[in-house]
Amino acid sequence: MPLTPPDAWIAIRRTVRDCDATPLPGALRLIDLLVLLELDRQPRQAGSVAEALGIGPSGLTRIAHRLEDRRLLQRARCFHDRRGVLLMATPDGAARARTAYPHAQTVIRAGATRLRDLAGRP
Repeated sequence: MPLTPPDAWIAIRRTVRDCDATPLPGALRLIDLLVLLELDRQPRQAGSVAEALGIGPSGLTRIAHRLEDRRLLQRARCFHDRRGVLLMATPDGAARARTAYPHAQTVIRAGATRLRDLAGRP
């Protein structure tokens, strides 16, 4: 039976939500991992991290609070833009991200398979 556009949209949203809700090693969510991976190479301004991940500033703020409370991320004022916030992964945050990454790839592949299956439906 073909999916109607609203049904297809709901199925896509559920797939993405299910992927993000899957617990990863180190008690990370997929979005936590993505933020930490963005910061693993070097500290970045919060706005550029939000833009790179396609999330809003308020969403990134909530994620940053959660990660900072767990000592996986640090925040500091940006030197060249006093309004900006610089985000940095802590050594523990970077280590947890590296540990969780292989498992996250499996979760993402499963989600992509579900999306391909949805797209293949008549």
